Amino acid sequence: MKTNGNKAVESTWVGWPALLLFLALTAYRSEADVVRLENGRELTGVISEETAEAVVLDLGVGTVTLKRSQIVFMEKSDDETLEGLWQDWSLRYFDHERYAPPGYEELVRRVRRLNASRAAAATSRRRIEQLSAESDGLCARVEGLEEDLLELAARVQVARPDADVETYNRLIMSNNTLSAGMALAQDSLARKRDDILAQQAVIGAYAQELAQVEAAFRAKPPADGAQPTEAEAQFVAQIERLLAGYRREFKQREVRTERRDAGVVVSATLNDGVDATFLLDTGASVVTISRALAERLNLNIRQRPAVRVTLADGGGTDAVPVLLRSIQVGEARVENVQAVVLRATPQPDVDGLLGMSFLRRFIISLDPAGNTLTLRTFSPAGR
Repeated sequence: MKTNGNKAVESTWVGWPALLLFLALTAYRSEADVVRLENGRELTGVISEETAEAVVLDLGVGTVTLKRSQIVFMEKSDDETLEGLWQDWSLRYFDHERYAPPGYEELVRRVRRLNASRAAAATSRRRIEQLSAESDGLCARVEGLEEDLLELAARVQVARPDADVETYNRLIMSNNTLSAGMALAQDSLARKRDDILAQQAVIGAYAQELAQVEAAFRAKPPADGAQPTEAEAQFVAQIERLLAGYRREFKQREVRTERRDAGVVVSATLNDGVDATFLLDTGASVVTISRALAERLNLNIRQRPAVRVTLADGGGTDAVPVLLRSIQVGEARVENVQAVVLRATPQPDVDGLLGMSFLRRFIISLDPAGNTLTLRTFSPAGR
């Protein structure tokens, strides 16, 4: 059937965002009803309702209502062709409740919520990358300030305030300025570290939700033990492929651990060449290293200013902030890691604490029985 009209008017949406509208408008052109508007747009779908004033077009996951004054051309497909279109829609939009086989509606709702969580996790992943890049820039600034402070400290040591008060005062003022700049950079790094932790929590929540949806999917039996219909089998296969694809977006690294009286211990390599043993501590905001390890790393900490830090037991101690070029645990590697040097070690046989300035980059799970630490990262497809 062909119809002619004049002007285009408002449309009303029910369903998913405009992206799905675009997909629906561009798919199945030879198999769907066609409505062409005065503005040149051509919509394809199923004409589900007609009145003297309007036409309702079903787009698979929602409808759009068009006033007849919008429409300049309209053509309907035969019933057999439209039946094929419905089947195609059930494949394309299998995770929409409209196409869920009986008994699978709740699973589809959970999958749709999972899709929203995945989108939020992907946004957090991009934010983490941005924050990490900004942190790397701040780390480079901190390194430069540390070098300037060390050089200035050497000049202050040999300066003679009684001989040249003006020069000595300039050195002290420069030292104060550099120290203030260092404090600001360290504070900014700490804020970015906290932001990364918050974004990582979003990814962790998505990973947990994915595991829960997978468990619900595996536990879903056929109704009354009957053999699934062709539509059910097709639906199950599609959900399985979707969840498998989501699983592949997580890269997993397993690290052997050792259980000691003090806790869980892991081996690590620092700055691409120095091996060390760390006590795993998710309660430590930064990595800590001993003075002995700092010497093995050739870190010059004698002229660096100390800061006051709070220990796990609530006590305080002086520590020297340092920047480690890299820490590698198994195959998991992080560059530009903030750390502090402590005078004492947590235990006589360990070199420090592996804290959140390293661990924050991963989703962490620990299997004490299997002596395994699992570190996972999230890389959504399409990036």
